[in-house]
Amino acid sequence: MAPVDGLFFRGEFSFGSAEDSARFRNIRANRAVSGVVTRGLETFLVIVHGLAVETDPRGAEAGGFADYPRALSM
Repeated sequence: MAPVDGLFFRGEFSFGSAEDSARFRNIRANRAVSGVVTRGLETFLVIVHGLAVETDPRGAEAGGFADYPRALSM
């Protein structure tokens, strides 16, 4: 387990890592994942469980995901 950045986009949580990372190798071998999002000290907590789906954030199937973080920073 290790922390990662994540985004909630169009009803889905997205987390990233390097394509050749140990994290992705593990997820490719076992798609069952859990994620926890916290904010502050026990003031906000979301726990999700599900199956990982590998997606290229720049690809057409991502539906504009790559533009989303840039829009947040404007």
